[in-house]
Amino acid sequence: MSDLVGASIPQFPQFRSNVSAPHCVLPPGSWDTAAHVYGPLERYPLKPGQKRFSPPLAATLPALTALHDVLGIARGVLVQPTSYGSDHRALVDSLLSAKGRYVGVALVDEGISDVELVDLHAAGVRGARFNLVTWLVEPMLISEVRKQAHRVAELGWCTAIHIDSDVLLSREAELASIEGQVCIDHIAHLSPASPDYAAGLAALGRLLERPNFWLRLSNVDRVSRLNSTYSDMLGHIRTVHALAPDRVVWGTDWPHVFYRKPRMVDDADLVDLLAVALAEQDLRRILVENPLRLYAGAASQGDVASTGSAPANG
Repeated sequence: MSDLVGASIPQFPQFRSNVSAPHCVLPPGSWDTAAHVYGPLERYPLKPGQKRFSPPLAATLPALTALHDVLGIARGVLVQPTSYGSDHRALVDSLLSAKGRYVGVALVDEGISDVELVDLHAAGVRGARFNLVTWLVEPMLISEVRKQAHRVAELGWCTAIHIDSDVLLSREAELASIEGQVCIDHIAHLSPASPDYAAGLAALGRLLERPNFWLRLSNVDRVSRLNSTYSDMLGHIRTVHALAPDRVVWGTDWPHVFYRKPRMVDDADLVDLLAVALAEQDLRRILVENPLRLYAGAASQGDVASTGSAPANG
């Protein structure tokens, strides 16, 4: 437990155990494409080393499915937490337990064999994520991202890249060279209040002119000036959505680790914000149609996508 406690680990607000029901009703079959789950520590130990935050060990699969039931989310993507590194046992067990409700995104590096990738695919993994920011974990070299993206593209997986505006602006050309379906996480953490916002939007727009680039609309609550509703982000959402409406997906980023605001987000606010920002046809596209295309083959898992209803928790 020494990695989880201690004065050297910053403390952040914990996710809400009970969220509000949103005012809106989401389209049947809606997806949350960014969530993380943790398992019992005794069964799924964290990777050794100092942590940048205390992992929220109560953020289990049952807690996530309960949240999604309240929000009206039928499908989802479980992203491997950095706290587990390349040990995907908790992710695989969660995918199998969820019986097709979720697909997975793995953390892939050169230490993962081709056989392991095939096994992850069989368990329901449909993407790989690569971190290029310096403030969370050790960033991966873009040359290595290109190499690993090529491997996972052969399985039909998408590649998620976690960048911020500094990486976006300084390494745009290198990012553009990544092959396969590439999704930029969290709108590259662009903030409308930042002096480089216009330049960041322009760089993002150039990348999204490439037909293999996608955008994950998430984390707007983190850059909002407000502590609830986040209505000052309506223009930001509409602007980035307009860059590539057919290649934008949405996610909560639950359980909101490393959250720097004093008040933890209520996920119902995120759902209602999106519903206010976008027209009904765009809401269906971003929540249902686009994620089904990005996570190719996901519709064949179980009957959730075809029925638009969530399976019973178990």
